[in-house]
Amino acid sequence: MAAPYSGAEAGNVCGKKAKPRATCCRSSRYTPIAIATLLVLAKPAGPVCHEGTRHCFGDDALLEASPLHFLAQLEQVVSHRLSGNDSSSYTRRLVEAGPARVAQKVGEEGVEVALAAVTADADKLVGESADLLYHLIVLLRSKGLGLEDVARELERRHKS
Repeated sequence: MAAPYSGAEAGNVCGKKAKPRATCCRSSRYTPIAIATLLVLAKPAGPVCHEGTRHCFGDDALLEASPLHFLAQLEQVVSHRLSGNDSSSYTRRLVEAGPARVAQKVGEEGVEVALAAVTADADKLVGESADLLYHLIVLLRSKGLGLEDVARELERRHKS
């Protein structure tokens, strides 16, 4: 049997909260007809591509094209170091010092970001922000949480 041609033929559908929007625009000077377009904004209820991926561009193609992809990689590195037994790992030693020490580092880095925002150049602000994000990831992972949890909360707040 041949593979389905579309995600819909494969049984992949969009969620119930689809918001169709119809638009109609005059076509270019080459064609005297109007072109109608239907745009559906929906959250997929699983994969939408016939190949079983989230979209037809490969699961990570869009994310990998963004510098934000490195945050997911960094989170994996932190998780790996926390599960390992390398005593030379700064990450591991920090977490072994206890939650108060990790929280203290997050606080210190937060203050350094705030100070850099008002007293330093953009490079210093970016550097201090990188330190803050790293230590925040360590704190989250040490509590069994991750950046996805934070992103979900931000999305929830945005919707309300």
